[in-house]
Amino acid sequence: MPGIDQVTEQNYQRQEVIGPHQLEGDKLWFGSNFYNGEGERGVGSFGYFDAATRRYQLFSPPEVAPWEISAILVEPAAVWLGLDHFGEDISTFPGGFVRWDRSSHAVHRYPIEFVVSEIERRGPVLRLTALAGYADLQNGVIHRFELRRNTAGALTAVPVAKFPPPPSHY
Repeated sequence: MPGIDQVTEQNYQRQEVIGPHQLEGDKLWFGSNFYNGEGERGVGSFGYFDAATRRYQLFSPPEVAPWEISAILVEPAAVWLGLDHFGEDISTFPGGFVRWDRSSHAVHRYPIEFVVSEIERRGPVLRLTALAGYADLQNGVIHRFELRRNTAGALTAVPVAKFPPPPSHY
């Protein structure tokens, strides 16, 4: 494997695929997914294919470029993105949560300790689904809830300050 200073077009493997996606009128919005290890790389990006014009529009702000997109929610004023890293140990680790302003292209990044697998609007709240439960974003504040089984076996949401780290396979 060549050193980083020896990477050339001939020995650089870049494989990206369409990840999470959402339809908005004639536009199919999507985020990129890629494996980031063993010589393979990608560039974190999101954007859309416009079926009416048959053109792609991609965005890759610096806050997003190192990460793949784990979840996407497109709204009239903003695009919300879950970010993660999929690497050599065949697992993901969190890269944060981003709000991208559709008119100014300004990015606001929320550092979080969990991978977001789904984003859903629930009135004034954004629900971020995570492996251990969910988090609600409201007025710029994230409230986390771990799902636990009670003595009757039913799942209950318990507020937590942070999610526990995911189990390791090592």
